[in-house]
Amino acid sequence: MDAYYIADELAAEGLTAPLFVAIDPTDWGSNLPGFGTWAVGIPGEGNAGKWKAPPNIGRFINFHQPSYPGGGICIGGGEDIAVPGVDHLGIVNSNTVRAVTLDAIGKVLTAEIR
Repeated sequence: MDAYYIADELAAEGLTAPLFVAIDPTDWGSNLPGFGTWAVGIPGEGNAGKWKAPPNIGRFINFHQPSYPGGGICIGGGEDIAVPGVDHLGIVNSNTVRAVTLDAIGKVLTAEIR
């Protein structure tokens, strides 16, 4: 969740970033209009568990799995990648998360060097 809230704060300040990665944001939070920051909702009801990446981020990657308390999905502005076979605590050690994240970092660094 913090990745979305920080990206939103950067946007509010007119700042940009080349890459943000959200690893399994909660399914009881949201940054959509009408859902307060750090508010708690019921998973699956209304906007709970739905996130939107702001346009000030060059590439926003959201990894999620279906187990509580994670499972938050990116419904716009970013890439939403399901990571099956892991839980909320194990997703950070997933080969998928590592490979995609390292590839994205490499592309940002390569672009910065040019």
